[in-house]
Amino acid sequence: MKPLMEYSTALTFLEKIEIKDAEELIGNDPLSFLGILIERYQEHLPFQCVSILAQSKEEKHVPALEEVVNAGLGLEGGLCFTLNTFMCILLRTLGFKADVLDGSYSTHGDTHTHVVVLLKDLRCADDDFIIDVGTGYPFEAPISLSEVPCTRYCAGQEYRYERKGNSIWRLHRPKDELATAGEIPIMHGEWRKMFHFDLVPVTFDHFRPYMENIYINDSSSDFHSTIRAVRFPPSRDRDQKRIMVAFKDNTLLFGPMDAAQKTHISDEDLADKIKENFPTIPPSKVDLAVRNWIGMKKNTEK
Repeated sequence: MKPLMEYSTALTFLEKIEIKDAEELIGNDPLSFLGILIERYQEHLPFQCVSILAQSKEEKHVPALEEVVNAGLGLEGGLCFTLNTFMCILLRTLGFKADVLDGSYSTHGDTHTHVVVLLKDLRCADDDFIIDVGTGYPFEAPISLSEVPCTRYCAGQEYRYERKGNSIWRLHRPKDELATAGEIPIMHGEWRKMFHFDLVPVTFDHFRPYMENIYINDSSSDFHSTIRAVRFPPSRDRDQKRIMVAFKDNTLLFGPMDAAQKTHISDEDLADKIKENFPTIPPSKVDLAVRNWIGMKKNTEK
């Protein structure tokens, strides 16, 4: 059976996201390599639903693994199924023991629709870590299961991981702005529960029937009716390592998540501005997505 990704292809991808001497980094300090990988990954591969908006109703489908790999290698990005599945495939190709875990979004009530990466035995037996680059939120570095509960702060977002029985919860301080519409907040003291996942590995195909609600059923997912794209490039501010660049429909957000500057973008300029800030999303898909979204908006206003 042909592998999903060749080793040489993985190294070429790492060079594309500005990681050189990857083999040496992995051999000398795999944990430091993973920290660099996560930073570069979130800078270059956007969390975005533009690719879904560009599709006609007949074209909508859960991506095949080959499409996931192509969207990763081409830096197109996508939703968690693409971003975290590609991360898992990449890590396996590089020789890491990586699996995917079954997660559920608490605030939307969605079950089995979030993919998380589990990295096992990194430096020794039971040296296990969580990686999650597919939420649309910043993720600073691998989370060691031995360090849970732990709190992190990245790109203006404070977040926390806690263990509850056989599950891991991700919680946020309730001031993030990119995931409020349609949510039912689940508060635990001063923290809001965002999602949870079990620590039992599953197969990639495990998610397919559940992901139909995300990729196909437009009535159960707002990814078919709203423009969302976000990535986390480095900041020029020495006090802030990462910032957010994001689109929420006609709004461009720039800066830390808790203090982002908002700029209204007209319908006429929207496609060009998305291309300017997200150059790795295929321009033809941006054009189609914006055209479809404007059409839906006009129909709603009638």
